Amino acid sequence: MGQSDKKIIHQEIVKVGDRVIIDNMEWKIAEIKGHMIILYHEDVDGSGQTILKSVAEVKNLLSSQRYL
Repeated sequence: MGQSDKKIIHQEIVKVGDRVIIDNMEWKIAEIKGHMIILYHEDVDGSGQTILKSVAEVKNLLSSQRYL
């Protein structure tokens, strides 16, 4: 399986715009870069923050939260 095939599979499992809960905060998938995902969270005051997680981490979080 080539690199582009893996990227397509990752994008089918996790998509930009998907939301995931981490530490009781909602994070939005802002960007997928190879095997890493940039997540964005906007605070009540309008300030934002980003974190970097692996595709595997986010995939596990999403799969466990889809059944809640």
